[in-house]
Amino acid sequence: MIYLLYIVLLVMAAIVFKVLASLCHQLGHAVPALLWGIDDVIIFVGSEHDQKNCKSWRRGRLLLYWRPNRLWVEGGVTKFQLATLAYRQQIIALAGGHLVILALLLLSVIIFVTAKPTNFWAILNAVALSVLLVELLYPSLKTNSEPDDAQADPYDYKRIKKLIRLKPNERLLLQAQMWDLRKEFSKSAATLLPWVERGDAPSWVYGSVVDLHNLAGEHAEAVAAARAKMQRFGANSDDYVWLAWLLERAAQPQEACLNLEKALRMNPRNTNALNNYGSFLSMNGRQEEAIPILERAIRINPNIANPHANLGYVKIKMGLLEEGMQDISRALVLDQENSGAFFSIAVYLQALGRHGEALPYLELAHALHPEFAFYRDALDEALIAAKGGHS
Repeated sequence: MIYLLYIVLLVMAAIVFKVLASLCHQLGHAVPALLWGIDDVIIFVGSEHDQKNCKSWRRGRLLLYWRPNRLWVEGGVTKFQLATLAYRQQIIALAGGHLVILALLLLSVIIFVTAKPTNFWAILNAVALSVLLVELLYPSLKTNSEPDDAQADPYDYKRIKKLIRLKPNERLLLQAQMWDLRKEFSKSAATLLPWVERGDAPSWVYGSVVDLHNLAGEHAEAVAAARAKMQRFGANSDDYVWLAWLLERAAQPQEACLNLEKALRMNPRNTNALNNYGSFLSMNGRQEEAIPILERAIRINPNIANPHANLGYVKIKMGLLEEGMQDISRALVLDQENSGAFFSIAVYLQALGRHGEALPYLELAHALHPEFAFYRDALDEALIAAKGGHS
């Protein structure tokens, strides 16, 4: 009976030793990444990368996920984390786990050789030595758990070699992706700026910087980046339409109008330019000038929803309610989630005095494009009016 108890205790000790050894191994990877990196360092304890169904603990950039009913440990260094480190730092981060296990193994050997334990403690020490050897030779030993694609498996040497031999521009791109995934768009754009400033960035990198500034709400910076791209690579009619849209978001409507006019001089059949120019005219009270512009866009391409929606809006503002709703119906046939059409329906209902019915359409338009200040302002006004009506 006593031997059976010994066996049970040794098995339990082996399980505990394996978890502790794996945790020490991953901390060996994590500590250099915490010291030199900028991304979160994640360690999974029995979670199988299943972050939704496990508990978490955070201390600074160290993030620990665990499930009490699972015992293996994995995680430590992600490919994004590696990308933020210098070459030598990457080597230390990747080797750190093995170095910690080697140190523990050496300590265990010293204790085994120098101490005079009883037979049980000698066997226990032997179990610890065995577990450390397993962890050193095969650290990813676990049950039915596949490493996440973002993880850098220390034994996937081809991937590691590729990661630590990234070119400087590739490293910047990977860092920018990291910030983008964390929705820190301003930092992502700032990461790509050195590549742009060196003058060897391709066109799509400039475009990414513009989009990231735009997502961060940095509209002036987005305009500057767009102009830099156009200056570096030249510009066509669509580029000026794009710049006009950015200028409008940067609260520079007159500059936006000038760029739309330039786009139309370059290509009079540019339907996006015609649609945006007609929309600009209508938003500035020049409805009669907007109608022929929008009708021309529809003649060139009748299968685009936005010119129909904008034309319907202009007619409704001019008091041609039923004609306007016909255009709105055509827009919704082409695009059932056209925000401009929903907004125009709201304007139509408000013109009929049916303000309560207009509110859901304003909410739909805003939900589809929350970045459009025009929709947001109209919704705010409608909500204030609705509260005043109920008070």
